[in-house]
Amino acid sequence: MEQAYLSRKTIINGKVIEDDIIKAHYDGNKAVIDVYDNGEHYYSQLNKDDITNLLMRHSNPISLEKRLMNSLNNKSMAKSKTKSKKMTKTKTKSMTMTKSNKKKTKKKSGRSKKY
Repeated sequence: MEQAYLSRKTIINGKVIEDDIIKAHYDGNKAVIDVYDNGEHYYSQLNKDDITNLLMRHSNPISLEKRLMNSLNNKSMAKSKTKSKKMTKTKTKSMTMTKSNKKKTKKKSGRSKKY
């Protein structure tokens, strides 16, 4: 089983501004992710298809190859006065984290834990 743990704490003038922890476990079939954000707990579970869809998601509807070619063509051509079409963003599903019903938990101070 693969496991990851991330802890981040921001302290300014002795006052804790942010206190975040992310724990993730992956057994080859599903990933379980726990996020603790300033005392609030969020939980998410992803299967192999969810992970594949998340990694395959494009942030831009135009492929990288086409964008690079357009960029190269635009640099080599003189500026024209014609207006180009505006790109519109398409909405995609995003991974949602559900808020846990568990009570707020206090974290022991320390840098990181080994699992």
